[in-house]
Amino acid sequence: MEFHERLAPLEPFFALSIGQAPAPLKATLQPLLTMREVLWRKEAQITFFGGFKAGKSTLLNAIMGWSLLPARANRATGVITKVQYAAQASASVARRAPDGKAREEPILLDEIGRYVFLDLSEMVARAPADVDAVTIHLPLALLKHGCILADTPGLMDNQTLTERCYRELERSDLAVMVLSAVKLLADEERAAAERAQELLQGNLVFIVNRLDMIDAEDKDDLLAWARSSLEGHGNSLVGQPAVFATEAKGALEARKTGQQDEAVAGLQAFEHWLEALLDSPALEQMAMRSRLSALTYLLGQARQKLQAGLAETQQTASELEKQETASAAQRERQFKREVDEALLGLSSFKSNLGQLGDHFIYHCVQSVQDLIDCDERWASQEKLRVCFESAIAVYASTVNHRTREELRGLSVPVVIFEPGARRAIDVGTIRDPSAKLAVGAGMVLNTVLETGLVGSSFVNWITKSLLTDDARQKLLGTVRQAALEILPALRSEAESYLEQMEALVRRFGRAHQPDTEPSASLWAARQIEEYYRGLVTWANDFQQALDTVKQTLAF
Repeated sequence: MEFHERLAPLEPFFALSIGQAPAPLKATLQPLLTMREVLWRKEAQITFFGGFKAGKSTLLNAIMGWSLLPARANRATGVITKVQYAAQASASVARRAPDGKAREEPILLDEIGRYVFLDLSEMVARAPADVDAVTIHLPLALLKHGCILADTPGLMDNQTLTERCYRELERSDLAVMVLSAVKLLADEERAAAERAQELLQGNLVFIVNRLDMIDAEDKDDLLAWARSSLEGHGNSLVGQPAVFATEAKGALEARKTGQQDEAVAGLQAFEHWLEALLDSPALEQMAMRSRLSALTYLLGQARQKLQAGLAETQQTASELEKQETASAAQRERQFKREVDEALLGLSSFKSNLGQLGDHFIYHCVQSVQDLIDCDERWASQEKLRVCFESAIAVYASTVNHRTREELRGLSVPVVIFEPGARRAIDVGTIRDPSAKLAVGAGMVLNTVLETGLVGSSFVNWITKSLLTDDARQKLLGTVRQAALEILPALRSEAESYLEQMEALVRRFGRAHQPDTEPSASLWAARQIEEYYRGLVTWANDFQQALDTVKQTLAF
């Protein structure tokens, strides 16, 4: 067909990969992508459809002159069956494999019923589970015109089979709606006719079958009523409307016996009309209409669903982003509060170092007092130094503990406070005369004790005798004075250390804001949104290319 050359701009859009798409999205896009095969198909497909038990299979048997399609009163077709031209009669079935692909395998002509009949053993009729389609090849003259005849499941309450029928109409160039004269144009049939009319842009004709079930005097009125009711269906190429009358069952029997009667005449009228259409230039225009119209319909459906999907994913991503923005703001406020509380705590502690100094002085005095009470050799300068070092260590430990407590909520690397004042302790600053006397006596006694000249009990007595309460108090006062002399340097170091930690916390607060990276859920939602956005762009570009092609074809 000539218009195939003008379809080239559409070719790239059918290369869309949907292998990883979610099942609902794949179900939306797959029929659209399979239209590529329909657009470039050389044969014209004529699809017979209609209500349940309207006689479609019997009609096709009559056209073929052979009862190949099973047609029984208590059974119905559940699988698409196509009839194509071939020099030798044969049949094949396309089975769906686990990978989703269909594989052809030959079958016997008299076994077709096994593959197309519905299973009516349950409440809901079911088609054979793994059968995709059945194809019959026949040396039929009508088929030499390059056409395919397709039989479909009846339009009935089974939604799956009804949609399967409509899917086949989307692949058709001409739809032949078979109506039963016994129950003509029920609401379901009218709805189906409207859908086929819109889908194929009027490439729709009607066959009123089973006229042999109607009284002879009522046939003309019935057909007139049908034409009146169907007014507006069809188009200028096929008729507006084109309504044919047949008695398929009688025509089939007559053709088997070679007879020519009224039943055959009605069928021949339809066949002659179809042959003339297939041999005319209108065939290409008809195919162009139906295929581009079906493509437009499917693309329109896909665009609507993709836009809805994009809107939904945008809303999901937006809601997640709002939640995470609010959560990030909350974390930021909490983090700032923790930083401010840490700075306030350090500042407060620095302001109260005087209290810690009092504890230091008390510790120095108490340590020396305990030394005097428990160690007769207390007057050693080294032991006095240990008392001061112990007090400094307690001071430093308190500073470190309080600092860690204030920074407990932050992952700030805490520097250990190690005052250098402990390296400058000089117990020789204890200058009080009474203290000096006591210290001197203690040193003498220590010497005596070390040389073993007298016993320890004597030394204890001498120490207690020389170190009177007044001398003890003066000694401890001297110790206090020494601690006071050490304290300014110690406090200065502590203040410097706390200021250093305050600066460290400020830097930490500036450099370590709470994580604002999107969560895995938000990242995934954005990825899905971008995926849908890309599909919407693809569909919009596809529509633009299709509109251009239709303009070039004056469609």
